[in-house]
This record gives sequence, C-alpha cells and structure tokens, in this order.
Amino acid sequence: MFLRQTKNDTIDAPIVAEVIRFGHYCETQAAPKNIIALRELCRQRFFVVDMASDFKRKIIVLLDQTFPEYEKLFSDTFGKSSVELLSNYSTPEDMLSVDAQTFADLLNKNRQSSLLTKRLPALWIILTSNLRR
Repeated sequence: MFLRQTKNDTIDAPIVAEVIRFGHYCETQAAPKNIIALRELCRQRFFVVDMASDFKRKIIVLLDQTFPEYEKLFSDTFGKSSVELLSNYSTPEDMLSVDAQTFADLLNKNRQSSLLTKRLPALWIILTSNLRR
C-alpha cells in the first residue's frame, strides 16, 4: 500500500477502493464503556485540579498585595493553621486587633507539634513589627 504525507483524492480514491475490495483493513474497535468512563473521569479530574491551582495562584497574588509579610508567617499558605487564621482574621489589621494569646490559641488548635510554640514569639514579632509601620 502506498502512503503519502499529502492528501490527493485522485490518487487516494483508487487505493482506498483496492483496500476495501480485497479486505486489507481492520475494523476499528470502540473502547469499552468502563474505559470511556475512566477517560472522562480523568479529564474532569485534570480540569478540577487545574482550576484549584488557578484559585491558589490568585489567592497568593491577593495575599501578596494586601499582606506581603504573610509568607514569612507560614511555610504552607494553605495549611490548616494558615487557613484557620485567614478565615477568622482576613486582613493584617484584623490580626493586630487580637492579643498574642488569642493568636496562639487559634494556631495551636490546628497544630499537633510543638514547633509552633517555639516559633510563635517570632511570628508575633514579624506580624506586629511589619504591620505597625
């Protein structure tokens, strides 16, 4: 059989007719329904993950604009403690309106390790010194 890169109906038509006449072809098989469903599920998952990534990027941009020091406070912007803090106090001014103990209680509620207890004074200093300028 003769295959080319460019298409030309006057040349291709006799080749196609010969292939069909002598039966030199294979029937295509449609994928089973479960495979088709899995493909669609993978497409939807990719779409949702891509959309979640876009939202996270937009949130980081907004945080950088309104609260540039926030990345110094938390290594994971979307961790439990960070999300809890932003849920209760969405602006730097709101965070400054609470005392250090309330701040510590809120963050300790979402932590299992003692690392935060060691870092809390430094976090509070960063928060208060950078925001009171």
